[in-house]
Amino acid sequence: MKIYEATQADEVVPALIIGNLGNADLGPEVSTELEMGFEASMLDGRMSIDFTKYDQTTRDALIGVQEAPSFGTEEATLRNLGETTNKGYEAILNVSPVRSDFLDWNVNFSYSSNESEITDLGPLQNAGGNLQLGFPIGVEYDPVVMNPTAVGQAEDTELAVLGVVFPQEIIALGTRMTFSQALTLDVLFESQVGHSRTIGIGWATARRETWPHCFGIQNEFNANGRTNLTPNQVVTCVPGKIDWGAWTQDADFIKLRSASLSYRLPDDLIPGTRSVSLSLQGKNLWQTTDYQGLDPEATDRGLDRGEYAFEYYNMAPPRILILNMQVNF
Repeated sequence: MKIYEATQADEVVPALIIGNLGNADLGPEVSTELEMGFEASMLDGRMSIDFTKYDQTTRDALIGVQEAPSFGTEEATLRNLGETTNKGYEAILNVSPVRSDFLDWNVNFSYSSNESEITDLGPLQNAGGNLQLGFPIGVEYDPVVMNPTAVGQAEDTELAVLGVVFPQEIIALGTRMTFSQALTLDVLFESQVGHSRTIGIGWATARRETWPHCFGIQNEFNANGRTNLTPNQVVTCVPGKIDWGAWTQDADFIKLRSASLSYRLPDDLIPGTRSVSLSLQGKNLWQTTDYQGLDPEATDRGLDRGEYAFEYYNMAPPRILILNMQVNF
Protein backbone atom coordinates (compact mmCIF):
# COMPACT_ATOMS: atom_id res chain seq x y z
CA MET A 1 0.00 0.00 0.00
CA LYS A 2 1.45 3.32 -1.05
CA ILE A 3 1.47 6.21 1.38
CA TYR A 4 1.12 9.71 -0.05
CA GLU A 5 2.22 13.00 1.49
CA ALA A 6 1.06 16.54 0.87
CA THR A 7 3.64 19.03 -0.37
CA GLN A 8 3.85 22.23 -2.36
CA ALA A 9 5.77 23.26 -5.43
CA ASP A 10 6.82 26.70 -6.66
CA GLU A 11 4.33 29.50 -6.10
CA VAL A 12 2.73 27.46 -3.28
CA VAL A 13 1.02 25.01 -5.68
CA PRO A 14 -0.28 22.03 -3.63
CA ALA A 15 0.60 18.50 -4.71
CA LEU A 16 0.78 14.90 -3.57
CA ILE A 17 3.99 12.85 -3.62
CA ILE A 18 4.71 9.22 -2.76
CA GLY A 19 5.88 9.16 0.84
CA ASN A 20 6.44 5.41 1.04
CA LEU A 21 5.79 2.45 -1.25
CA GLY A 22 4.70 0.24 1.64
CA ASN A 23 5.37 -3.47 2.03
CA ALA A 24 2.50 -5.99 2.18
CA ASP A 25 4.90 -8.71 3.43
CA LEU A 26 6.14 -6.67 6.39
CA GLY A 27 6.09 -8.57 9.68
CA PRO A 28 7.10 -7.96 13.28
CA GLU A 29 10.62 -8.11 14.61
CA VAL A 30 11.29 -11.02 16.95
CA SER A 31 13.56 -10.41 19.92
CA THR A 32 14.99 -12.77 22.52
CA GLU A 33 16.81 -11.48 25.56
CA LEU A 34 18.86 -12.93 28.40
CA GLU A 35 18.87 -10.69 31.43
CA MET A 36 20.49 -11.18 34.82
CA GLY A 37 21.22 -9.00 37.78
CA PHE A 38 20.86 -8.42 41.49
CA GLU A 39 19.58 -5.95 44.06
CA ALA A 40 21.16 -5.28 47.45
CA SER A 41 20.47 -3.05 50.43
CA MET A 42 22.76 -2.43 53.39
CA LEU A 43 23.56 -0.09 56.30
CA ASP A 44 19.92 0.01 57.42
CA GLY A 45 18.78 1.05 53.96
CA ARG A 46 21.30 3.88 53.66
CA MET A 47 22.86 2.23 50.61
CA SER A 48 21.22 0.24 47.82
CA ILE A 49 22.57 -1.23 44.59
CA ASP A 50 20.68 -2.40 41.50
CA PHE A 51 22.72 -4.09 38.74
CA THR A 52 21.54 -5.62 35.45
CA LYS A 53 23.32 -7.21 32.50
CA TYR A 54 21.40 -7.87 29.26
CA ASP A 55 22.07 -9.56 25.92
CA GLN A 56 19.39 -9.18 23.23
CA THR A 57 19.14 -10.61 19.71
CA THR A 58 16.58 -9.29 17.21
CA ARG A 59 15.71 -11.36 14.14
CA ASP A 60 13.66 -10.24 11.14
CA ALA A 61 14.95 -6.77 12.01
CA LEU A 62 13.31 -3.91 10.13
CA ILE A 63 15.75 -2.28 7.73
CA GLY A 64 15.02 0.63 5.42
CA VAL A 65 15.94 -0.34 1.83
CA GLN A 66 16.47 2.41 -0.73
CA GLU A 67 14.24 1.91 -3.76
CA ALA A 68 15.11 2.59 -7.40
CA PRO A 69 14.41 6.25 -8.37
CA SER A 70 12.04 5.02 -11.10
CA PHE A 71 9.54 4.10 -8.35
CA GLY A 72 8.97 7.80 -7.76
CA THR A 73 10.28 8.21 -4.20
CA GLU A 74 13.56 8.61 -2.39
CA GLU A 75 12.16 7.21 0.86
CA ALA A 76 13.40 3.82 2.01
CA THR A 77 10.96 0.91 2.37
CA LEU A 78 11.03 -1.18 5.54
CA ARG A 79 11.77 -4.88 5.07
CA ASN A 80 12.39 -7.79 7.45
CA LEU A 81 15.96 -8.54 6.44
CA GLY A 82 18.42 -8.31 9.26
CA GLU A 83 19.63 -9.55 12.60
CA THR A 84 21.04 -7.27 15.28
CA THR A 85 22.41 -7.70 18.79
CA ASN A 86 22.30 -5.35 21.76
CA LYS A 87 24.14 -5.92 25.01
CA GLY A 88 25.18 -3.83 27.92
CA TYR A 89 24.96 -3.04 31.62
CA GLU A 90 22.76 -0.92 33.87
CA ALA A 91 23.70 0.00 37.43
CA ILE A 92 22.08 2.26 40.03
CA LEU A 93 23.60 3.24 43.37
CA ASN A 94 21.71 5.17 46.06
CA VAL A 95 23.40 6.44 49.21
CA SER A 96 22.03 8.45 52.15
CA PRO A 97 25.09 9.90 53.95
CA VAL A 98 23.04 11.92 56.45
CA ARG A 99 19.61 11.35 57.99
CA SER A 100 18.66 13.73 60.77
CA ASP A 101 15.92 16.17 61.76
CA PHE A 102 17.99 19.03 60.36
CA LEU A 103 19.38 17.41 57.17
CA ASP A 104 18.25 14.54 54.98
CA TRP A 105 20.85 14.04 52.23
CA ASN A 106 20.57 11.53 49.39
CA VAL A 107 23.03 10.87 46.53
CA ASN A 108 22.22 8.70 43.50
CA PHE A 109 24.48 7.49 40.70
CA SER A 110 23.50 5.57 37.57
CA TYR A 111 25.50 4.07 34.72
CA SER A 112 24.37 2.33 31.56
CA SER A 113 26.24 1.03 28.53
CA ASN A 114 25.04 -0.27 25.19
CA GLU A 115 26.92 -2.10 22.46
CA SER A 116 24.99 -2.87 19.28
CA GLU A 117 26.06 -4.78 16.20
CA ILE A 118 24.56 -5.77 12.85
CA THR A 119 25.14 -9.52 12.49
CA ASP A 120 23.10 -10.28 9.36
CA LEU A 121 21.85 -8.18 6.43
CA GLY A 122 20.39 -10.92 4.23
CA PRO A 123 20.47 -9.85 0.56
CA LEU A 124 21.98 -6.49 1.57
CA GLN A 125 25.10 -8.20 2.92
CA ASN A 126 27.42 -6.50 0.41
CA ALA A 127 25.30 -3.47 -0.43
CA GLY A 128 27.60 -0.95 1.27
CA GLY A 129 26.36 2.31 2.71
CA ASN A 130 25.75 3.10 6.36
CA LEU A 131 24.48 -0.43 7.15
CA GLN A 132 27.30 -2.93 7.10
CA LEU A 133 27.91 -6.29 8.71
CA GLY A 134 29.75 -6.01 12.01
CA PHE A 135 29.02 -2.28 12.34
CA PRO A 136 27.05 -0.77 15.21
CA ILE A 137 23.45 0.28 14.52
CA GLY A 138 23.25 3.82 13.16
CA VAL A 139 26.76 4.73 12.01
CA GLU A 140 28.23 7.70 10.17
CA TYR A 141 30.30 6.21 7.31
CA ASP A 142 32.16 8.82 5.24
CA PRO A 143 35.58 9.69 3.76
CA VAL A 144 38.29 10.53 6.29
CA VAL A 145 41.34 12.66 5.44
CA MET A 146 44.44 10.54 6.07
CA ASN A 147 46.92 13.45 5.76
CA PRO A 148 45.02 16.22 7.60
CA THR A 149 48.05 18.42 8.45
CA ALA A 150 50.12 18.07 5.24
CA VAL A 151 50.31 21.74 4.19
CA GLY A 152 49.91 22.35 0.46
CA GLN A 153 49.07 18.75 -0.41
CA ALA A 154 45.87 17.33 -1.91
CA GLU A 155 43.71 15.38 0.50
CA ASP A 156 44.17 11.61 0.72
CA THR A 157 40.84 10.12 1.83
CA GLU A 158 39.55 6.69 2.86
CA LEU A 159 36.06 5.55 3.85
CA ALA A 160 35.75 4.92 7.57
CA VAL A 161 33.23 4.81 10.41
CA LEU A 162 33.29 8.26 12.01
CA GLY A 163 30.99 7.46 14.88
CA VAL A 164 27.66 6.06 16.00
CA VAL A 165 24.32 7.75 16.59
CA PHE A 166 23.49 6.39 20.01
CA PRO A 167 25.61 7.10 23.13
CA GLN A 168 27.60 4.07 24.19
CA GLU A 169 27.61 5.16 27.84
CA ILE A 170 25.25 7.31 29.92
CA ILE A 171 26.26 8.46 33.38
CA ALA A 172 24.04 10.41 35.78
CA LEU A 173 24.78 11.90 39.18
CA GLY A 174 22.14 13.51 41.35
CA THR A 175 21.76 14.74 44.89
CA ARG A 176 18.89 15.92 47.07
CA MET A 177 19.25 17.76 50.37
CA THR A 178 16.31 18.66 52.60
CA PHE A 179 16.86 21.04 55.50
CA SER A 180 14.53 20.98 58.51
CA GLN A 181 11.93 19.11 56.40
CA ALA A 182 11.15 22.39 54.62
CA LEU A 183 13.85 23.58 52.21
CA THR A 184 14.89 21.11 49.46
CA LEU A 185 17.69 21.39 46.89
CA ASP A 186 17.62 18.87 44.03
CA VAL A 187 20.33 18.71 41.33
CA LEU A 188 20.89 16.25 38.45
CA PHE A 189 23.92 16.04 36.13
CA GLU A 190 24.12 13.73 33.11
CA SER A 191 26.93 12.76 30.74
CA GLN A 192 26.62 10.93 27.42
CA VAL A 193 29.72 9.64 25.62
CA GLY A 194 30.68 7.55 22.62
CA HIS A 195 28.46 9.05 19.89
CA SER A 196 28.73 11.65 17.12
CA ARG A 197 26.76 14.38 15.36
CA THR A 198 27.22 16.10 12.01
CA ILE A 199 26.98 19.90 11.91
CA GLY A 200 24.75 20.03 8.84
CA ILE A 201 24.10 23.76 9.04
CA GLY A 202 27.87 24.42 9.13
CA TRP A 203 28.38 22.19 6.07
CA ALA A 204 25.59 23.97 4.17
CA THR A 205 26.59 27.54 5.02
CA ALA A 206 30.30 26.89 4.42
CA ARG A 207 29.40 25.78 0.89
CA ARG A 208 27.59 29.12 0.46
CA GLU A 209 30.59 30.97 1.95
CA THR A 210 28.50 32.32 4.83
CA TRP A 211 29.99 30.34 7.77
CA PRO A 212 32.09 32.90 9.73
CA HIS A 213 34.73 30.43 10.94
CA CYS A 214 35.60 29.61 7.30
CA PHE A 215 36.04 33.17 6.02
CA GLY A 216 39.83 33.26 6.57
CA ILE A 217 40.40 29.87 4.94
CA GLN A 218 38.22 30.73 1.96
CA ASN A 219 40.01 34.06 1.46
CA GLU A 220 43.38 32.30 1.58
CA PHE A 221 42.25 29.66 -0.94
CA ASN A 222 40.90 32.31 -3.32
CA ALA A 223 44.21 34.16 -3.15
CA ASN A 224 46.80 31.36 -3.12
CA GLY A 225 44.99 28.08 -3.66
CA ARG A 226 45.88 25.28 -1.25
CA THR A 227 49.55 26.34 -0.96
CA ASN A 228 49.28 27.44 2.68
CA LEU A 229 46.32 25.30 3.71
CA THR A 230 46.06 21.80 5.13
CA PRO A 231 43.85 19.15 3.51
CA ASN A 232 41.62 19.24 6.58
CA GLN A 233 41.05 23.00 6.16
CA VAL A 234 40.23 22.53 2.47
CA VAL A 235 37.63 19.76 2.92
CA THR A 236 36.06 21.69 5.80
CA CYS A 237 35.71 25.14 4.26
CA VAL A 238 36.46 25.38 0.53
CA PRO A 239 33.28 25.28 -1.64
CA GLY A 240 33.36 22.47 -4.18
CA LYS A 241 35.74 20.44 -2.00
CA ILE A 242 33.79 20.35 1.27
CA ASP A 243 33.32 16.86 2.68
CA TRP A 244 30.27 15.95 4.79
CA GLY A 245 32.45 13.79 7.01
CA ALA A 246 34.66 16.76 7.90
CA TRP A 247 31.72 18.24 9.78
CA THR A 248 31.12 15.10 11.88
CA GLN A 249 32.39 15.46 15.43
CA ASP A 250 32.35 13.62 18.73
CA ALA A 251 29.26 14.73 20.65
CA ASP A 252 30.27 13.76 24.19
CA PHE A 253 28.88 16.14 26.79
CA ILE A 254 28.10 16.82 30.44
CA LYS A 255 24.88 18.69 31.20
CA LEU A 256 23.12 20.06 34.24
CA ARG A 257 19.80 18.44 33.43
CA SER A 258 17.83 20.06 36.19
CA ALA A 259 18.18 22.02 39.41
CA SER A 260 15.34 22.93 41.72
CA LEU A 261 14.84 24.71 45.02
CA SER A 262 11.58 24.24 46.90
CA TYR A 263 10.31 25.49 50.25
CA ARG A 264 7.37 24.23 52.29
CA LEU A 265 5.73 27.03 54.25
CA PRO A 266 4.77 26.44 57.88
CA ASP A 267 1.46 24.56 58.00
CA ASP A 268 -0.38 27.23 60.01
CA LEU A 269 0.88 30.22 58.02
CA ILE A 270 -2.12 30.41 55.64
CA PRO A 271 -5.46 29.64 57.34
CA GLY A 272 -7.64 27.04 55.63
CA THR A 273 -4.78 25.17 53.95
CA ARG A 274 -3.12 21.87 54.84
CA SER A 275 0.20 22.73 53.16
CA VAL A 276 1.70 25.30 50.80
CA SER A 277 4.99 24.92 48.91
CA LEU A 278 6.90 27.12 46.46
CA SER A 279 9.45 25.82 43.98
CA LEU A 280 11.77 27.15 41.28
CA GLN A 281 13.12 24.65 38.75
CA GLY A 282 15.55 25.09 35.87
CA LYS A 283 16.25 22.60 33.05
CA ASN A 284 19.21 22.44 30.64
CA LEU A 285 20.95 25.29 32.46
CA TRP A 286 24.59 24.41 31.70
CA GLN A 287 26.71 22.10 29.56
CA THR A 288 30.33 21.44 28.65
CA THR A 289 31.33 19.80 25.34
CA ASP A 290 33.96 19.98 22.60
CA TYR A 291 31.24 19.70 19.96
CA GLN A 292 31.20 22.90 17.88
CA GLY A 293 27.64 22.76 16.57
CA LEU A 294 24.41 24.09 18.03
CA ASP A 295 23.91 21.35 20.62
CA PRO A 296 25.27 17.78 20.92
CA GLU A 297 21.71 16.45 21.28
CA ALA A 298 20.12 18.46 18.45
CA THR A 299 19.04 16.41 15.44
CA ASP A 300 17.08 17.10 12.27
CA ARG A 301 15.64 13.58 12.01
CA GLY A 302 14.41 10.65 14.04
CA LEU A 303 17.01 8.10 15.04
CA ASP A 304 15.70 5.03 13.27
CA ARG A 305 17.83 2.02 12.42
CA GLY A 306 20.38 2.84 9.78
CA GLU A 307 19.97 6.59 10.22
CA TYR A 308 22.79 8.88 11.27
CA ALA A 309 22.18 12.02 13.26
CA PHE A 310 22.90 15.57 12.21
CA GLU A 311 21.70 19.04 13.07
CA TYR A 312 20.46 21.25 10.28
CA TYR A 313 17.55 23.70 10.46
CA ASN A 314 16.43 22.77 13.96
CA MET A 315 16.46 24.14 17.48
CA ALA A 316 18.55 23.10 20.45
CA PRO A 317 16.81 21.85 23.61
CA PRO A 318 15.61 25.04 25.33
CA ARG A 319 16.59 26.28 28.77
CA ILE A 320 13.47 26.25 30.89
CA LEU A 321 12.59 28.00 34.17
CA ILE A 322 9.47 26.91 36.05
CA LEU A 323 8.03 28.73 39.06
CA ASN A 324 5.39 26.70 40.85
CA MET A 325 3.10 27.12 43.84
CA GLN A 326 1.26 24.09 45.24
CA VAL A 327 -1.60 24.47 47.73
CA ASN A 328 -3.31 21.56 49.47
CA PHE A 329 -6.62 22.19 51.25
